[in-house]
Amino acid sequence: MRRSRTQPIAEIEKWTEKDVHRWLMTEVKVHKTCANRFVEEEVSGDSLVAFTKTDILDLGIKHGPAVKIISYLESLRDGLQRDQFPAYVENWTKEQVHQWLLQHVNVYSKYAIRLQEEDVSGDCLVCFKKQDLLDLEVKSGPAVKILSNLSQLSKDQEPTLQPILHNEQKEAPNPIQPEVSVAQMVVSDPAEPFNTTEVQTDKMVGKKSGKAQQQFKKASEEKKIDEPKPQNFNARKKETMVTSVLPGVPNITVVIQQTLDNLIKEDFKKFHFHLKQYKTSQFEPIRERKLEGKDTMDTAKLMTDHYESNGALRVTVDVLRHISQCKLANQLENTMGGLEQHLLSRDKKKEANQGEKLKNLLTCGGNSLDNYDNMIIVVNKSSPEQVQYLKFLNKLKLFCVLDFDPNSNTQVGLCHSYRESRWANLHTPSQYQGQVDSVIKNLNLYKQTSWVFCKT
Repeated sequence: MRRSRTQPIAEIEKWTEKDVHRWLMTEVKVHKTCANRFVEEEVSGDSLVAFTKTDILDLGIKHGPAVKIISYLESLRDGLQRDQFPAYVENWTKEQVHQWLLQHVNVYSKYAIRLQEEDVSGDCLVCFKKQDLLDLEVKSGPAVKILSNLSQLSKDQEPTLQPILHNEQKEAPNPIQPEVSVAQMVVSDPAEPFNTTEVQTDKMVGKKSGKAQQQFKKASEEKKIDEPKPQNFNARKKETMVTSVLPGVPNITVVIQQTLDNLIKEDFKKFHFHLKQYKTSQFEPIRERKLEGKDTMDTAKLMTDHYESNGALRVTVDVLRHISQCKLANQLENTMGGLEQHLLSRDKKKEANQGEKLKNLLTCGGNSLDNYDNMIIVVNKSSPEQVQYLKFLNKLKLFCVLDFDPNSNTQVGLCHSYRESRWANLHTPSQYQGQVDSVIKNLNLYKQTSWVFCKT
């Protein structure tokens, strides 16, 4: 950066919230929804001068715009002029940045996708430093390579960018893993965000039927990106991106995104309007600020994160019917029917496998629980979707369950599920203080299952 005329901090501190909004819109030129977030959070000049990138990210603003805003703020506050780049670079959309990274920088697709997910368009990319890329989990090698290629771009020769097809993306190689025993896999597998019972269960994804594999794989691979155009937030309809799908794994987010891609701009606005008011689910509605400025891909991802996979599909169908998109709703329902049947078949196998695995571990391979009366299970927080995979616990007479989910006894919790078919006394750790004989008698131990809430 070069030295520039400094805006005295004292002058910036006099800015009102409207002044901050005007600076973001006219000087930084961020999307209106980003600028509005500063007004909603009452950010005036005296607050703005103390802001860091983390503070901006905490407003729900994505990484790309956040880096751009903090870069402009540092230039304004410290008198440093930003480095100059060819004008065409700053006009790149986030899709064109994605294309440049794959076709000219030759980085792995996971890095290009990560930047696209964080709305890194050309005017944001030119503000990036190495640490900003590292914060997006880009390794040091690719990070240095991206910045080096960016600095070498010529204003006289603009690189040619072509639409990216799914099979053209460069995937990172799988690291070679040492062989591990079954016991090591159960204890140490970090990839499964599953309810731990001192026993990790089989993977909840994988082992898909051939028909379901072909259906969803074909749906994801046929998705293409339109020819990129200069970014215009007021006029654009929607942006799309390629979403990679693991072989054999139905990607609910992709299914929902492709459904929403069929909506015109006005219908998509209606979809957002009804979605933020959707209250028939067991989950709270998605907050309005989270939906602001979201395209079809971001909306689909937000829904699957918020409602979980099956819930997101059901909510999408319901909202589509609310906005009179019955044809799309019916098509999605047909997709759901085949998927639910497939998942049901898979879940039955999973339940049996999990029960057998637990039994084998508890009996050291003896395959019998007849001689074991005092089984203690440790569980952590379970989502409603995960509880169904632990139904096999209802078949076991447990001595004690140490539960770290304070909501386990609610209608969708594991404790509530267990007590529908078996009796269990609910306890807290404090009740176990005192004389041993007295505690045993008062809590009715050894006669009924004790369900201990370890975290309240």
